[in-house]
Amino acid sequence: MGMHCVRQVKPLVVIGRHLEAETWPNDPEGRGRWGIYTRSRAQFLGIVEWYLPWKQNVFVPATNTVYSAGCLKDLAAFLSQH
Repeated sequence: MGMHCVRQVKPLVVIGRHLEAETWPNDPEGRGRWGIYTRSRAQFLGIVEWYLPWKQNVFVPATNTVYSAGCLKDLAAFLSQH
């Protein structure tokens, strides 16, 4: 009898043509967070999380990442929905 590994599959949300969001554990206050990646999963791009001073979700980009106008538009649409 072999041991079975159970891998948790996290829900993904497609963002436009090139991006996807993976649900992450909630922050300490219980608010949702998402890791943002390229669709190919080749690069981690940043985090969407609650920003208390503005009372809304914001995108916090990873270091040395660049974005086209189209990707920024897709990210803005994702932020407005979550």
